[in-house]
Amino acid sequence: MKYFRHPKYSNVIISEDGSIIKKNNIEIPIRISYPKKNTPLLTVTLYGTTYISFPKLVNEAVNGLPPKGKRHVTECIDGNYKNTHPSNLRWVTATKRRLDPAKQYTIHTKRSKLTSQQSIYCYNKHTKENISYEKLAIQFDTSAMTIARAVKRVKRYYNQLGNI
Repeated sequence: MKYFRHPKYSNVIISEDGSIIKKNNIEIPIRISYPKKNTPLLTVTLYGTTYISFPKLVNEAVNGLPPKGKRHVTECIDGNYKNTHPSNLRWVTATKRRLDPAKQYTIHTKRSKLTSQQSIYCYNKHTKENISYEKLAIQFDTSAMTIARAVKRVKRYYNQLGNI
């Protein structure tokens, strides 16, 4: 099996199919961690307690370090974080990933007590029909603060897209 040497960590090699990582020719276990609520991530421990994203390491080893300038993150093209084959990984800017309509909005509404459709509904009612947060809160059986935050989140999302 062919291995790629990591550009930053000279004693780390990664298999060509992105399934094995070795440090000093000793295989390192790949773990699933949850850095954000309900968001699984494959990680490895390289130096003591340093946890590093495994897909990022594979991407760096095969495709090189991220481009200079804007902040870049590793994206799994098919959306499956367990598929770490190099053909499934690419560099994208953090902004582009955040603005991707298929992924972005559902990520940020998981913390809300409202669904994304309910949040958009509240935004439209509040901004276009001037309905108060309190009345919307009664309708959705939640607090006015939850409605205010949801409206603010939708407004921020629309501003990023440039639709307002």
